[in-house]
Amino acid sequence: MVNKKIVFLGSLALPFLVAPDIYAAGLAVSPFTLFDPEGLSFLSGNSADGTTATIDQVRGDVVSDGAGGFFGGNAVRPRVTSNFTTADISQVGQTVQVDFDMVLNNAFLDDTRGGLHFSLFDSVAGSELLGLIHLGTNAGRTDFVKFRIDNDTSPENLGVGGNSRGGQALAPGGITLRDTGINHSFSMFITRISPTEHSFNLSWQNAGGISSYSFASYNETIGVIDGEANPATSDIWNGGMINQFDGFSIMLHDDDPFNTDGNPATFDAGTFVISNFTVSGTAIPEPSSSLLAGLAGIGLALRRRR
Repeated sequence: MVNKKIVFLGSLALPFLVAPDIYAAGLAVSPFTLFDPEGLSFLSGNSADGTTATIDQVRGDVVSDGAGGFFGGNAVRPRVTSNFTTADISQVGQTVQVDFDMVLNNAFLDDTRGGLHFSLFDSVAGSELLGLIHLGTNAGRTDFVKFRIDNDTSPENLGVGGNSRGGQALAPGGITLRDTGINHSFSMFITRISPTEHSFNLSWQNAGGISSYSFASYNETIGVIDGEANPATSDIWNGGMINQFDGFSIMLHDDDPFNTDGNPATFDAGTFVISNFTVSGTAIPEPSSSLLAGLAGIGLALRRRR
């Protein structure tokens, strides 16, 4: 809701439109969209707080690369994306938090490392923060949650890249993200703790309990997480600092993630449901609000001069 307010500038009384409280916790979220160059997947029941995504197998022979071949893999894997009011993360104490539930209508039959990618990103700077969830057990591996930073948010590269950082976490109670009918609740948040550092937490809850991956400090200028000896300097944000976020994306990092008949030679599609999707943070002031604050300051200065 937009309200009209009278602002006094010296002897002038001017009406201005004032935006609603820019520090409200809940940010405006747009309905989900789908990046799908091959045109085989689709969304249904789509809204700002959820969607049902039907994801088909990547064919790899649909989208021409212009050089006699075709794009495949990450370049054409579907992404389910939500854009929201730009959230400020430049000031100490500011937090951006994303919460949602996820249920599978079809089981993931493949055990894949980092098979589900969450991307919290800034489309302006081209930087993204990645949470990776394994889709089942992996030989010699017990980790299920990982963290990465990447600096390419173009549609075909969103949700991939970077290096796994700062340890891992287990699946809650051993219940992995593979089977149908289980509600998985995720909460991802990042907090500015100093002019050059932020903390991070990704929690995952289901019937088995709750698991979380977190770190106390990521130094954006040198790439160090909690004092680690060998930082991945390639994972430093574009510009050396993240100032805002404006989107969130989900991708299945597999060409045939459902493989419902166990035969990689056949084409399979499956669905997952996202619900209760919310984003919380501090909205960056709209230009009209900033102008209003500036004009009010001018008016105050004029009064003092009198």
